[in-house]
Amino acid sequence: MDALAISSALNRSMHILPDRSANAFDNMAEDLLLLEDYPEPEAVRFRHYGWTGPPAFTFGYSQRYDWVLEQIDVPDPQVCRRPTGGGIVDHRQDWTYSIVFPGSHRFYQMDVSQVYNKVHQALANALTKSGLPTKLAPKREKGKASRPTVCFEKAEPCDVIDPTTKTKIAGAALKRNRHGLLLQGSIIQNLKQFPSQFKKTFTTELSQITNTHTQEKPWPNFPPEKEKTTRRDYASNTWNQRR
Repeated sequence: MDALAISSALNRSMHILPDRSANAFDNMAEDLLLLEDYPEPEAVRFRHYGWTGPPAFTFGYSQRYDWVLEQIDVPDPQVCRRPTGGGIVDHRQDWTYSIVFPGSHRFYQMDVSQVYNKVHQALANALTKSGLPTKLAPKREKGKASRPTVCFEKAEPCDVIDPTTKTKIAGAALKRNRHGLLLQGSIIQNLKQFPSQFKKTFTTELSQITNTHTQEKPWPNFPPEKEKTTRRDYASNTWNQRR
């Protein structure tokens, strides 16, 4: 067994962090802090979070700010660029979560499409067990390209969909850097209210596919100066209007 495999085998914890609610800028900043400054960097990290303040929208790292604003027909929205890719996400009704995989975990070495598939299969299983039958959207035919637009307008390959109507129920976006792999996911909630035990069901499914055991943890303390700088950066025009 090589060093990476040994490290991955020893990494058996998935930290379940407390639910929190914040504005769009702080939510995105906190996800980046969980990726880059978590005090126990060898653990997988999971959190579910809500949204406060004006109607919140996030958009993919590579999308054009002016174009994004043209797509949002809501007075005075709070709009923030994500650290991950993907399209525009309306967070007024969604169930939002993020997962961080450390560099020692086997998911970090996988192609992002494989990670997307595995996490969404766990999510589809959890939704189905919670009384919301779902499945994954089929893979795209060769030669058919797609570009990030507005999430939930259409399903991309391996998104979670309603098996009857084929409408998109859940999507995600990822960022990989030297610290690990961040996945930010969104589940639309206008079908029906989630069961109270959904989070537990979902994290149990995730623990099985990631070969980890779940462990509830308090919210971490980040380096004060780095936390201050990251929060300020995500609320800045420099970050959000960079292209």
